[in-house]
Amino acid sequence: MTDRRTRVQEALSAEGFGALLLASPANMAYVCGFRPTPLKRFIALVVPREGPLRLVAPSLEEEAARSATPDGTELFVWRDEEGPREALARALEGVSRRVGFEKAYLTVAYHELSAACAPGARFDGCDELLARLRAVKDEQELERLRRAARIVDRTV
Repeated sequence: MTDRRTRVQEALSAEGFGALLLASPANMAYVCGFRPTPLKRFIALVVPREGPLRLVAPSLEEEAARSATPDGTELFVWRDEEGPREALARALEGVSRRVGFEKAYLTVAYHELSAACAPGARFDGCDELLARLRAVKDEQELERLRRAARIVDRTV
């Protein structure tokens, strides 16, 4: 996961983003290894230009998040009675420039909440950046694809 995090951080920096705000389970799993169960509760991964990943998650997902994310990942847990606002604001601290977010996945309500939590930041779509990064497979992904293809070949 460290290689992926580094690749993502280099790419977001090259694209002029100060951070990414990821909300889709597939992209979160790609960057940090944690694939949350899609719920109505807010879960997001903040990938800053430098430094550790910051995961915002409800308390119901805390144990799964801690066991799946790489060492050094900062976890910002929120409880249902509080809502995610404070946890998200803490995770976005220091982000004052352009923030990439997944237009195809983040709801309008959560986009507005994110913008309110980082008032100095401008939010722009980063869907294409992530698609480009995920299109290039590393050796581990290639081996998993080969293994899956062998299983399909035997089955068919």
